[in-house]
Amino acid sequence: HKRLTGNDQIAQMHAAKAWSGWEGRMLGLCPSPQHVERFSEPQRALSIARIECHYFTNNSFLEPNQLIRDMHKIAHLPGVIIHGRYDMICTLDNAWELHQAWPNSELQV
Repeated sequence: HKRLTGNDQIAQMHAAKAWSGWEGRMLGLCPSPQHVERFSEPQRALSIARIECHYFTNNSFLEPNQLIRDMHKIAHLPGVIIHGRYDMICTLDNAWELHQAWPNSELQV
């Protein structure tokens, strides 16, 4: 977080490209050079890294287990949870746990 928000622009860009490049490599089962290149573009990399880091630094603005704990508030609403089969960042167990807590949902993989 300090590197992404500090005054050293070289350190900012190095950290941002490392963060965002990793994200680009993890988009699918087999890394795509085009995704990595696109995610490593300077302004895109800095934006992605800062936004994601801000959320992670603040626990995504959620209390621990809040999403699952509060599912009863929307349990009556129908919904579809779509999870990419090869999603390497958000693992299937998270989608499954959400689906189990949301009786009126459909899980598509």
